[in-house]
Amino acid sequence: MRILAFSHAGHPSGFGVAAHHLYRRWVEAGHQVHVLAAHCPKEPPPLPYTLHPTRLDASEEVYGTQLAGPLIARLDPHVLFFLYDLPVAGLYLDRIATQGELRPWLERTVLYAPLDYVNLPPHWFRPVATVRRTVMQSRWAAQTIRREGGLDADWAWLGVDRGLFHPATSSDPVRLKDAAGRKLALSSKEEAKRLLDLEGRFLVLAVSANHGRKNLADTIKVFAAFAADKPDALLFLHANPVANGIDLLAVVSRLGIRAKVRFPNDYGLVEDWPPSHLAALYNAADVYLSTSCGEGFGLSLAEALACALPIVAQDFSAMPEVIGDGGILTPPERLRTCGNGADLSLPRLEPMVEALERLYHSLELRLELSGKAVRQARAFSWDVSASRILAALQEAAGP
Repeated sequence: MRILAFSHAGHPSGFGVAAHHLYRRWVEAGHQVHVLAAHCPKEPPPLPYTLHPTRLDASEEVYGTQLAGPLIARLDPHVLFFLYDLPVAGLYLDRIATQGELRPWLERTVLYAPLDYVNLPPHWFRPVATVRRTVMQSRWAAQTIRREGGLDADWAWLGVDRGLFHPATSSDPVRLKDAAGRKLALSSKEEAKRLLDLEGRFLVLAVSANHGRKNLADTIKVFAAFAADKPDALLFLHANPVANGIDLLAVVSRLGIRAKVRFPNDYGLVEDWPPSHLAALYNAADVYLSTSCGEGFGLSLAEALACALPIVAQDFSAMPEVIGDGGILTPPERLRTCGNGADLSLPRLEPMVEALERLYHSLELRLELSGKAVRQARAFSWDVSASRILAALQEAAGP
């Protein structure tokens, strides 16, 4: 089967990671995968699938929707696959729907989408109503589509690479290379802390892009309240502190806690650490803190769980089903309407501070939740995700 996919690819974003795991498995199963790839790096790594980067001038639409028709005509794929959120998928599908010769392809299209919001604008449902099959990235998202839009949608979780993300032990160490290229094998939390010069610190971790939905300013505020009387507490924000979103350095300085906060560039590294370094970071941490206002799945949540890291997050969107009993869920504060017209949820900060306090003072609770976190992460398999979506693609492609 020849699949034409529309997504990020060759890119370290959550969409890019998901695309790579799915496409690689489909190629291994004997299918051809071509990708109209937005946000593709100029020199992507060697990949088993074929990229068709948009690489448009700044004056053109970044996702390259105008390239979809010519690429469909040239490749004549058996099925189309979209790995985007609903509004972006809608940009492509609206263009395809308005071109008579392309309209039949809508019956051979599968959409795989996250959903972070509630109270969705009506046009968000148009992609779901247009394509042959829709698969959402969480059970909650599929239920929201049915409840608010009256439309059927399946669901399939994302996966987590447990070969990379796992607790560091002597029998299964976390392997990586240091800045000098030397091979390291971390066999305990203590060794991971030592590698990052965090010995004796109670490490609170957040791994996230720095944009509004992730709400990293509140992460800093929760930590500041928690750490006020704890000289050993330290927050590691794996995020770009100034680009694209809030000026996190300004927030940290305003609260007077710069000495208690680390960013990737404090280690001379860029925002996106290699997966092996992220695995070491997860293992060095004691608690994962998310003040996100909504998650379609949350790859970093699944990776943290796989590394036996208890999570504190709010009880909203896909976060409860991803975290399960591997953390502490706190109540939302209220809904907030965003610029796109949909609603996210602001978390209540005081219960998050209290949850951190409980975990700080109870090693027994941390160990209990660590064990539950690892068991919860076993539910997330890229093999299962790829198989379920491939079945939808084969059904849409027809005989």
